[in-house]
Amino acid sequence: MGPAELDVWTRFAGLYGPDDDDGGPDDVATNQALVAFATDGFLIATAMRPHRGVGQAQAHRTVATGVVSHTLTFHEPCRAGEWLLLAHTSPYAGAGRGYGRADVFQDDRLVASFVQDSMIRAMPPR
Repeated sequence: MGPAELDVWTRFAGLYGPDDDDGGPDDVATNQALVAFATDGFLIATAMRPHRGVGQAQAHRTVATGVVSHTLTFHEPCRAGEWLLLAHTSPYAGAGRGYGRADVFQDDRLVASFVQDSMIRAMPPR
């Protein structure tokens, strides 16, 4: 339980093998695809944080969750093999839905932003 905020550091190290430390691929499309992959994992959990008795560990066991929509905008080029900060916040969760948004930073630059609408509902007992 806590505020509806979650900061996550991530990078895709070793893209070219265990000795890769050059920051990953050079092409924009591959970097954007990897960053897009990283944006899907934490907004539902962020929305659940303030609610007692509801958490990520219950997803698909006692709580049904799913992404309804997800929109990602890239503002600047970024390198997926270097550290990225995903700063998540969820201003609303209720009536079986969650809404969240996040900014992606690299080297103190805003490189992307995203929003997500999700379903969060109690599952019927088995």
